[in-house]
Amino acid sequence: MRTSGLREFIRRNTLQIAVLSGFLIIWGIFFVLSPKVFSNGVTYGAILTVLPIWVILALPLTFITISGEIDLSFGSVTGMGGMVFAWVLISTGNPVLGLLSSLTVCILVGMMIGGCVAKAGLPSIILTLGMMFFLRGVIYVLTNGQSIFLYNYIPLGFSKLLVGEAIFGFPIQMIWAIIIAVLCWVCLNRHVFGAYLYYVGNNETSAKLRGINVSRVKLTAFGVVGAASAIAGVMAVLVNSTFFTTLGDSYLLPVLAMIFVGGTSPKGGTGSIFGTFMGGMIIGIIDSGLIAAGGVGYWTQLFFGLVIILSITIFKFIRQT
Repeated sequence: MRTSGLREFIRRNTLQIAVLSGFLIIWGIFFVLSPKVFSNGVTYGAILTVLPIWVILALPLTFITISGEIDLSFGSVTGMGGMVFAWVLISTGNPVLGLLSSLTVCILVGMMIGGCVAKAGLPSIILTLGMMFFLRGVIYVLTNGQSIFLYNYIPLGFSKLLVGEAIFGFPIQMIWAIIIAVLCWVCLNRHVFGAYLYYVGNNETSAKLRGINVSRVKLTAFGVVGAASAIAGVMAVLVNSTFFTTLGDSYLLPVLAMIFVGGTSPKGGTGSIFGTFMGGMIIGIIDSGLIAAGGVGYWTQLFFGLVIILSITIFKFIRQT
């Protein structure tokens, strides 16, 4: 009985086990190459300080990908959220109002994009590519390409709440990322919304015949990504005490890598929050491990690309077995 139960568990969680195994293998390689670095807690503290913003974006993006769509505009939406937060904070001195304003704007933008995909039937990859450039252009125009410095505007208590000192060795932003991961996991695995996402991603026509409101599902998924973009944008501004007009520009590759390395199928219908979270850990280890092992920064893109290609190949083989 125990053997059959174990086999069933492995069968149901093959992708997640593969991602976890991949993380352990990559971590082991870097540990062997740089044992002093990877036996030092400071290294993991540095990784967990930078990684959460990417993870917070990748988790809800998994929803969109499972539904069979793709979003390339989240980096620019993140920049938009950071800009709105900076403006409201300077104007009112109220960071909570700034956060709420950022959430409102980014959710509306996300739902607008989702509406164009779900209602108008526009291809998400082309639409979000265009929105990525359009929103970035809006940011440059509205700010005249100038950064916004917030050193004297951010209350210390608010900053510590979102990006403050470590708690039990974990940077506070990583704790927020874990909380968001748990919420996303519950939505995907214990809520009807998650079941609808899988139905829509597997066969949209069949989902409609089952009475699922496909448009609402996709609209909600894009709206959730908008909310996550606002949170990530605010966190990035707080970390630097500055809004940079390029905020979010560099997020596209690592965030998408987390999703696909985590086992989410680009065709939709397959994916998991645990996989994306562990995919984030893999990308974080690679990003820091290459430098620690004596490599240079521009090697990271080469390895990101290699890991994505290998992951897609491996997962395709696993799904066929």
